[in-house]
Amino acid sequence: TLSFGRFELSVIAFLPLAISWIWILGIMSLLDLEFNIVNIILATFIFGLGDDYTIFITEGMMHEYAYGKKMLSTYKNTVALSALIMLAGIGSLIVAVHPAMRSLAQVTIVGMISVVITSYIVPAYLFRKLVTKRGRYRQTPLTLWNMWWSLFAFTFFLLGVVFLSVSGAVLVLLGGRNEKNKLRFHGILQGMCRYVISHMPESPIELLNSGDTDFSSPSVIVANHQSHLDLMAIIMLHPKIIVMTNYREWNSPFYKTILRYADYLPIEYLNTHRDLVHERVRRGYSVMIFR
Repeated sequence: TLSFGRFELSVIAFLPLAISWIWILGIMSLLDLEFNIVNIILATFIFGLGDDYTIFITEGMMHEYAYGKKMLSTYKNTVALSALIMLAGIGSLIVAVHPAMRSLAQVTIVGMISVVITSYIVPAYLFRKLVTKRGRYRQTPLTLWNMWWSLFAFTFFLLGVVFLSVSGAVLVLLGGRNEKNKLRFHGILQGMCRYVISHMPESPIELLNSGDTDFSSPSVIVANHQSHLDLMAIIMLHPKIIVMTNYREWNSPFYKTILRYADYLPIEYLNTHRDLVHERVRRGYSVMIFR
């Protein structure tokens, strides 16, 4: 951790060692190979080599990420050369007559193959998961800290979904699906979105030109959709906003009830059900479309 500067990188470097050790024990059990005092000492050295290999591979990934130069193949070639030397040196004892010498070769072959495979695959895969998304570099790499806050925000989002579902059910039971209750529900939805946006941890929010925006007459709002946050950031501006969604969100088990009670419509309805869209506009609602 002190060397890499991040706990996440230390986990990436250590996890292949744990996996390779499980592999070594499992393969030796399957092949009916037994440990003795000699090959236990050698297995410790192999474990140390695996530690070096995973550190080298992790450093190669860090170098590529920091400087944009393809260096990982060089690090992998170094690891492969070291492993081949170890296999050629001690693995050749597999033809030895003495059982102790042969056991050294058996542990070497099993151990070196295990640590090389895991050091080649696991660190590179986990590191790419932390720094890339859909083939592109993330703006900020994943860390335990921001993953924790993302989990917290998602939990709060689910609680908000439950609250809105209950609120909609109460309004329907008390007053039915009239226009006044629909507007109340939109007000609750607006307040929930404003609370989530303003209380998002480590994400300062600044609302610009809020006084220049006029929602007194219906309008069309076109926005670039990146996450649920930009959706909530627009909904919090005014209660009379209808969002055009896709069918996947429209049928989502989490909030399809909310979307239907709020009179949100699938984007395909712009062509197939224009009368429903016009009816919302006549009631004074603005239409938001994501591009």
